[in-house]
Amino acid sequence: MRASLVTYGILHFLVDAVGAATVFAILGRTGVGLDAPLLLVYGLISFASRPVLGLVVDANFSARSAAVFGSALVAMGSTLLSRTPFAAVITLGIGNALFHVGAGSICFRLKPGLAGPSGVFAAPGALGVFVGTVLGARALTQPWIIAMALVVTAGMSLTLAEPSQEQATFTADRSVSDGPIALLLLSIASISLAGFVFRFPWQATPSLAAVVVMAVVVGRALGGLLADRFGWRRIALGGLLFSIPFLAGGMANVVSGVLGLALLNLALPVASTAVFTTLRTHPAFAFGLVSLALIAGGLPALVGIMSPLTQSSVRVLLLPVACGALYVGFKKVASLNNAVVISRPSIPGLL
Repeated sequence: MRASLVTYGILHFLVDAVGAATVFAILGRTGVGLDAPLLLVYGLISFASRPVLGLVVDANFSARSAAVFGSALVAMGSTLLSRTPFAAVITLGIGNALFHVGAGSICFRLKPGLAGPSGVFAAPGALGVFVGTVLGARALTQPWIIAMALVVTAGMSLTLAEPSQEQATFTADRSVSDGPIALLLLSIASISLAGFVFRFPWQATPSLAAVVVMAVVVGRALGGLLADRFGWRRIALGGLLFSIPFLAGGMANVVSGVLGLALLNLALPVASTAVFTTLRTHPAFAFGLVSLALIAGGLPALVGIMSPLTQSSVRVLLLPVACGALYVGFKKVASLNNAVVISRPSIPGLL
């Protein structure tokens, strides 16, 4: 399991770094006026297509192939940077989506019922986006070197065994399973939106922006591990609740803001794994739905309508909504999976 997490974690960092670096390098060449459309196209292709691609991957039991082929497409897209920018963005978006549903499906299945692998896999992606954005914006991208690193790392993943995928043995009652999934996705979208709503003036300083990214990385990496050890509800809901006062004080205090963002991100791998637990026979589709919720939360920032959402009334309501949706979602998932209590993950067969 450790080798798979390390390999796919490195690939996740590279794939997201390449995508961000190439897109921002293109923006630097084509002019500021194309920023929003280009970012929106890339974001919608790489995120919104994941549920559909996830269904295809699940139907063909081809998660590892999807991850490798997606990595290859990302490498190819980076080499198109100087010739056909729009084709580069399309290729990058499809490759990014394929990699994520493939690798995400594998990491969900490494330790079914545990949130740790999901968080460890997710964390390098945030760092990759940040590094790629910096490199692309400063025109420091080296496409062929990046492509080589991607291909070599993707080739290493071919030596790793793919965990088995549970197959459906009965037809689930959609009315029973759709409710908790919708609540969990609502909580994920709310947390994603909160990451954009709680932007602080001091984040414009490059060194402090890097600190913020590391807070997100640490929060996502530790969230699943801590939840498996101390309980899903305790860590996910506790992190959300305790993040509220820290985020509120983040405007004036850097330490408060950084701690608040780290606490906020503890819940993401737990909520993501809860979605997978409800859709065990469709792990790639589950990862696709989680991705769709994330982009839904970030959509206002992509289309430039964040101003109304930064009002104090939105800030006050956003995280309580996420907490409520997550709490009820956890209860329904626990019932659906015949779990006793989510707060004791050591019980065999529990979330």
